[in-house]
Amino acid sequence: ALLTLSIMRSAIDHGMILKDATPLNVQFYKGKAIFIDTLSFDLYDATQPWVAYRQFCECFLFPLYLEFYLKTDVQKIMSTYLDGIPVEVTSKLLPIKSGFNLGVWLHVHLQNNVRAGDKSQRETTATFDRRKMLNLISHLESIIHRFTSTKPTRSAWSTYYEETILGKEYLKEKERIFLDFIADIDAHSVLDIGGNDGYFSKLLADQDRQVITIDTDSQSISNLYQYTAKQNVANILPLIIDISNPSPALGFDQRERQSFNARVKADLVLALALIHHLVITRNISLEMIAEYFHSIAPQLIIEFVPRTDEKVKEMLSNRRDVFSDYTINAFESTFSELFTIVRKQLIRGTSRVLYFMRRK
Repeated sequence: ALLTLSIMRSAIDHGMILKDATPLNVQFYKGKAIFIDTLSFDLYDATQPWVAYRQFCECFLFPLYLEFYLKTDVQKIMSTYLDGIPVEVTSKLLPIKSGFNLGVWLHVHLQNNVRAGDKSQRETTATFDRRKMLNLISHLESIIHRFTSTKPTRSAWSTYYEETILGKEYLKEKERIFLDFIADIDAHSVLDIGGNDGYFSKLLADQDRQVITIDTDSQSISNLYQYTAKQNVANILPLIIDISNPSPALGFDQRERQSFNARVKADLVLALALIHHLVITRNISLEMIAEYFHSIAPQLIIEFVPRTDEKVKEMLSNRRDVFSDYTINAFESTFSELFTIVRKQLIRGTSRVLYFMRRK
């Protein structure tokens, strides 16, 4: 959002304007947001309104307002409204108290009222000269700056490695085995599934490997992004992705935007402390998981967490146990049909096992 406004300001200084203001115009390259759509520039006409103002609000400002006031992740809402959350929807979702905020009143409720009014009303309230346009940009920037924070946020998963149920010794031993495994693995690109705050992604990045870290927990991914931005880490791309329901192909004939699975390319997949969540929480079979990993990468480092593990016991305590086939023997048998188990090592002090596999 801030990058788009900054470019808008620069464009006006050069007699131009942005006619589009969508997140799809921004991609991340070497850890930094880059504006890529040069066709979004048009000549600036001071007698005309900013044609992309509504789009900017619906794509950037409204999701931020909703997340701020509702204290919840709006990713699912945004995946439904691909072109931005409409003003009429945002106005209804925001709590009454938000109306006392000047920015909300101006950019949400007033805009909604104008949209609902007649055409002549919209035309008389929409025109901006250069000074008013720059004031609008400054006001939007000041609002968005209030949302930004360099302080790590907390969630049920964002402190997983700090407060893991198995303790620091488990993490230390797991890290030792992991580093031993990857020392002999030729993999430039890595997909870390369920990577949380990127603990193991950072180890790979230190070895100059390109890492895509995905997790369904937005706060964990936000914390990782803040870390990469602060430390200038160029080879970790954090993304909010639910691997049990990843981004599908979208648009007309499902050809405008490729699915996550079609876009992702990796030499190695990490699935650490993940498989029990997929099997027990998401009811996904070992066969389907093995087939999926086989389809996206030639190499796999995966951690098996058995039924005797405290975490699995905790998960099963809240639901009916219908997972009698979730055993280490079944796991190895299933994955051996598609992968060659190259290395296998018990994580000392636990019943968890770390595997390195290659696709057959």
